[in-house]
Amino acid sequence: MKNHKYKINLMLLSVLLFSCASNPWERLDTAQSIAVVAVYTDSLIVAYKKNDKGKNVIDPDGHKGQVGLSEMAALGKGLFQKGGLTKGMEAAKNVVVDRVSRGTALKNNLKTFSEKVHDVVLYAVKNSGFENRRFSNIDDDWISLVKLKRKSKKLCKIANSNIVMTVNGHVGVVKVTKKLQGFGGLINLDIGAATGQADYTLIAKYTMRVADKKGNIGYKNFKIDTGITKSSDKGIPEFTLEDFKIIEDKLSFKMKSFLKERKLMS
Repeated sequence: MKNHKYKINLMLLSVLLFSCASNPWERLDTAQSIAVVAVYTDSLIVAYKKNDKGKNVIDPDGHKGQVGLSEMAALGKGLFQKGGLTKGMEAAKNVVVDRVSRGTALKNNLKTFSEKVHDVVLYAVKNSGFENRRFSNIDDDWISLVKLKRKSKKLCKIANSNIVMTVNGHVGVVKVTKKLQGFGGLINLDIGAATGQADYTLIAKYTMRVADKKGNIGYKNFKIDTGITKSSDKGIPEFTLEDFKIIEDKLSFKMKSFLKERKLMS
């Protein structure tokens, strides 16, 4: 009986100690200023595909697209036109030129977007109730707050801020190949595997990490689905600056909302 009471008392004490334990995020809640010390966006579009459970998984062959299929299709179509083989070769060449042009445009749009993310983050901090401290070395190499540990105290002093923040992430696409279904599910053909035809949905994933003079506080992930889907049979299609603007707006809103909630908790 005594052992039973002892165990109960020990459990109650554990619960009490656990409930009274400090939450590292409280150090952010009570802070006055934030300095954004590093921002990074991957220079390549990350390709994903849906697995059997419907979850997004990285597609290692995502950037290969269906190189060759569209050229062959163009060549075959040209053969039956006036000009025969010459016409077919010309059509295939045009497909290659189109793919290169589209890829270059997408790369340039991603670069332009990446250069704006820093300002997006600063805007979110400024409009969430925290004092914004601009860090002069923002364009330097990546700063890992996890590796810094207690040395973040020195970084806070340099930045003249209670909190130092880093933000990194990438833009991606989720690829879903075209399928032909019918007869109550008896027919389920992956026609995209043969034709290269697929739908690509533009997404983005970013991680915000914060630390103070005591060390790393924690991180927050932001997942963004733009809702923009484009079809292509030649690999990843071109997404415009207007498409990337949706990522800017949603990332800014999500970050601002999270930080504002933390500030209100103080």
